Amino acid sequence: METQTWGISGPRFLAVYAVLLALTVLVAAIDRRRRTGGLVPVDPGMPLDAYEVAVLNGGEQLAATAAVANLRKASALRVDGDAVEPAGPLPPGAHPVERAVYDSVLRGERRRAAFVPVLARNVRELGEIRGRLVQLGLLWDRGRARRMRALLLWFVPVLGLGLARLAAGLAGDRPVEFLVVLLLVTGGLALGMSKPPSGRTRAGSRLLDGLRKAGPQAGWAGGALPLGLAAGSIALLGAHELWNEDAELASALGINRVAGGAGAGGVVSGCGGSSCGGGGGCGGGGGCGG
Repeated sequence: METQTWGISGPRFLAVYAVLLALTVLVAAIDRRRRTGGLVPVDPGMPLDAYEVAVLNGGEQLAATAAVANLRKASALRVDGDAVEPAGPLPPGAHPVERAVYDSVLRGERRRAAFVPVLARNVRELGEIRGRLVQLGLLWDRGRARRMRALLLWFVPVLGLGLARLAAGLAGDRPVEFLVVLLLVTGGLALGMSKPPSGRTRAGSRLLDGLRKAGPQAGWAGGALPLGLAAGSIALLGAHELWNEDAELASALGINRVAGGAGAGGVVSGCGGSSCGGGGGCGGGGGCGG
């Protein structure tokens, strides 16, 4: 009688492995829920201004694009070819983000399209907005999101067992096709469950969906800017909306006409996550399991 690998048939090993994998997925799911929980509850009616909504929708780059658009609409900036330059004084009551963007443009002789991503990285006020949205539970803290990778550790034991069985099956010239499939499934589940969540939390996505349903003409209760302004429409609908607001500026900034397309201030949405086992031959342990 042909000896079975580890004294267990291929089909039986696959069944045991599948049970262990299911338990691992369950434990990892519970751990993921624990790691993503504990966020500050958010009142859906809380006031957000246009730039907070822009950071929530597409990040700092979208907010910088919205600020440039609003300053252009207020005749504080002008377009010269593919450059954005000062054109007039800063409008009264300008938002702190607009002040920072305007000052940045003043410091440069000619600001090419690439300056919008630079603004997104360097304008301190945009970082402060992100911090507030994180505290409110609307955005994920980037460090906390990266720590989700630790969920991979739950899959190490079951993957190690499967790989050891695979090595033993190959050494014994056993069929291992189904085991390989299970290992690939395990790897896919491990990567999927440990994937850091996208920028917005569920609360943030719900809030943004509510604002979109209200529409650009509705305005934000308590917000600093009404949705009807250029910054409001861009913040809510995305950078491609600039083509409807100011095609010349959209062209100068390299904005994609398609929603979600790459380009200066392009929206990044964001929200995320998808026969035998190493034993004897068909007579002694199944036909496909090593």
